[in-house]
Amino acid sequence: MATVGLTLISHYPDNIYELRKSRKAKALDAKRVRLDNADEEVEITLDQMKAACASFLQDHSSVKDSLKILRKAFSQGSVFIEDFMRTDNALQHLVGVLSGHDSDLQMEAAWCVTNIAAGTHEQALQATKAAAPYLITYLSGSNPHLQDQCAWAVGNMAGDGPECRDLLKAQGVLLPLVNLLKSPSPHVVQSSAFALSNMVRWAESNTQDLLDLGIIPLVLQHIKSEENCLDVTSEAAWVLTYLVAFGDHEESLCQPTLQKLVPVLIALSQDHAGNAQVITPLLRCLGNICSGPDTFSLAVCHYEGFFTALLTYLKSQHRHIRKESLWLLSNITGTRSVCLEVMNHGLLSQLVFLLLDSFDIRKEAAFCVCNISCQGAEFCQALVNQGCLPGMLSLLKVSDLEAVNLALGFSEMVLRLLPKGKEMFEENNGLSGLESLEYHNNSEIREHTNDLLEKHFYGDNHEESEYGQDGFHHEGIVPHTV
Repeated sequence: MATVGLTLISHYPDNIYELRKSRKAKALDAKRVRLDNADEEVEITLDQMKAACASFLQDHSSVKDSLKILRKAFSQGSVFIEDFMRTDNALQHLVGVLSGHDSDLQMEAAWCVTNIAAGTHEQALQATKAAAPYLITYLSGSNPHLQDQCAWAVGNMAGDGPECRDLLKAQGVLLPLVNLLKSPSPHVVQSSAFALSNMVRWAESNTQDLLDLGIIPLVLQHIKSEENCLDVTSEAAWVLTYLVAFGDHEESLCQPTLQKLVPVLIALSQDHAGNAQVITPLLRCLGNICSGPDTFSLAVCHYEGFFTALLTYLKSQHRHIRKESLWLLSNITGTRSVCLEVMNHGLLSQLVFLLLDSFDIRKEAAFCVCNISCQGAEFCQALVNQGCLPGMLSLLKVSDLEAVNLALGFSEMVLRLLPKGKEMFEENNGLSGLESLEYHNNSEIREHTNDLLEKHFYGDNHEESEYGQDGFHHEGIVPHTV
């Protein structure tokens, strides 16, 4: 994105392998056990599981009943899985049933493998080595129920980590998963998208392979705003999110994705604005796209109703939606024209309000404030008029270095650009905030702070040569670039 004044525009994650580190992997459901309605009301004891395991291995007349008990037990935690895995020939016998010819038993066996793969790394790895070839074969079969369950199992294996993902890829899992996106069954598409998102989430090397397989149009056809499609839309949006994150902002990838996402987000803001499950990945994906060239941000802003929808999301009761909305906003405010649209559509007041939210939200809002302020005195004054000074200056006293740098950058703009900037700064206890940083152990923060103090409070108010012609100190803020 273009740099204006302080280099604050691109707010892309520093570590692309941990997309938005604040959202832990578990929160994104890298692994998912499967239950049915009856399972939720039943608890299996370890003794019951042991008995079911013994019956499974010895009594061929009760295999299905035993498998139902086992898959429920496996959903209760790794202790149950470990006891099963330590039993001689138990896993091999389970794979034998999976590779058999009874479709009902195959389904139950695949369900068991799904829940085993949701266990520990060692359990998932054992299951992958033993069962993955059969699961992948069934992905190309004609039984949609078995395809659904096998894709779910593969998704859990892929979500375990690189070792399992590499095994799955080596066995040719990508093509059948992509082909399942063509399935008429929403459940099959949903499970396939879950598996694909885990195959690409931490694996940049898989991105180009999936693009070469033609995944983009197949995923985009499942991005819809109709209520009965939202579960599939959510899973498809996560696939796009990770593809875009690793896709080096190729226009062939980002442009059609943007053209699909924006109208859907606008439509959802009217009837499903509180659906965090689907809105979160859609906003994340669009934010990833807009962290690239400004052409994408400008294209987004041309959609009628976009800023109204974004304001709706900024006001959401769901923290994830507010945070992702700010992430998107910080990545589109790289040009003056976009910032004018933001100001004209009344987003500044809500942005300032979010400076009073929880710390992670405040920090995201601070990125937006600094990016908009970088466009010049008009924008900086508009933000101050909306009351952003107290919230921004409070960040001078936090322990997060990035947030402090943001507050210093904004302080510099206020002091330098606004006629009454120094007066307003002091009225909002900004001077005490700066003085608390005079001896900060971070050299960049310490130097930037002392430069501001010397120039605006302790010195003779003459122009210092270290300030560029645009009036900004260009060393104090750490750039956020890919």
